[in-house]
Amino acid sequence: MKWLDRIAATVLIDLKDGTATLSKGDFPARILRDLSDILSHDHKINGYLWIKKGGRWIFSGTVPQPIQQRIRNVLASL
Repeated sequence: MKWLDRIAATVLIDLKDGTATLSKGDFPARILRDLSDILSHDHKINGYLWIKKGGRWIFSGTVPQPIQQRIRNVLASL
């Protein structure tokens, strides 16, 4: 994980062991539950999602592209 991205992020979500856990900032619990539902099918995914000012989403390199897209689809509902 890039420590500078972590510091600059307004929201940091840990994607680990089939769950999405808020580590920094405020985020709707409903969306975290939806993200956990996506991750629950593959417990091997371990990574992070940073959300910077302006709403830019950055995934750690360990999150596979298909999972990133599913998460983007959920986040687009905000």
